[in-house]
Amino acid sequence: ALLQKVKQMSSRQSNPARQSRLAAMAFYAQASGQAPALEQDNTYIKLKQQLMHHRVQLHAVQSITDKAKLKAEFLPEYDGYIDGVLAAGAIPVGDDVYTTLLVWTIDAGDWNRAVEMAALVFNAADTMLSVGGFERTAKVAVFEEIADQLTKGAAIDVDVLQSLVELAQQKNGELHALDMPDKVRAKFFKAAGEYFETQGDRTAAIGLYETALQYDDKIGVKQKLAALNKPD
Repeated sequence: ALLQKVKQMSSRQSNPARQSRLAAMAFYAQASGQAPALEQDNTYIKLKQQLMHHRVQLHAVQSITDKAKLKAEFLPEYDGYIDGVLAAGAIPVGDDVYTTLLVWTIDAGDWNRAVEMAALVFNAADTMLSVGGFERTAKVAVFEEIADQLTKGAAIDVDVLQSLVELAQQKNGELHALDMPDKVRAKFFKAAGEYFETQGDRTAAIGLYETALQYDDKIGVKQKLAALNKPD
């Protein structure tokens, strides 16, 4: 449902900087179980080498803002790969490039692309991802990165954010559909509440702040709630 919503809002135009169609189809075939293992795929090996080179460049930059700009410059070079995985509808087994590029896409502020990519992560088995020197599952990393970007004032389509909120709230019986630490879930709900508050949606903000408190009573929204609940 989340992926459908994004596709309804915008369709990506072809990018002249994308990798060749051949590369995209190679990853489509691999994810579909019709190609050799990744470690034997020359295209994938070159992709990993390119990613390592870009990581070295990012590591040499201290400014988080400048890192985000560099990621935005690097990402078009991986469009063919990403399109191939999206076309296959599954992340290739043993792949850790896709989730890394997803985090970069979030940091670069390309929200529609990020949510389109995230749909595969949410539907896949948990994989570990190193972000900022910490090992987290890809699903946790995605929600934490989104929360961080919202806190920094990043703009996001309200419908996309609402879909993410619904996903974070969704349960299968008594358990959450997406497992993540309570503090991360609370952090995301707080960030979403702040965004809706800036958009003038007082009711949504109050509901999200109250939800955040359910997961972490020290999340820092009590004063915000008190201010919003004051009579006009």
